[in-house]
Amino acid sequence: GTSGRVHECVLHCLNNLANSCWEGHDLLMRDKVHRAAIDILDDCHRQPPYVTSAACGLMCSLSYRPETRAFLRDAASLDALGKAVLLDSTECNSMSAVIALG
Repeated sequence: GTSGRVHECVLHCLNNLANSCWEGHDLLMRDKVHRAAIDILDDCHRQPPYVTSAACGLMCSLSYRPETRAFLRDAASLDALGKAVLLDSTECNSMSAVIALG
């Protein structure tokens, strides 16, 4: 499989895209790329903290745009973000998950 550091790097690149332009949000949501972060967060208890942190960061960035928030409100996304929040870990960037749920 792919290493945790590769997952982290990809998530950071996607986060940079989401932070740099709203059109990046459209691309990530249209192609359902954000689902990879949701899958990671859903399994966050078994993920390295740096991977969970990067996934939380991406979800947080995607939540900044009002048009994107609706895509983050399905049951799977809410459940996965909730798991990251319950970690209550600075190392796992749990606060970004809280913001994404906001």
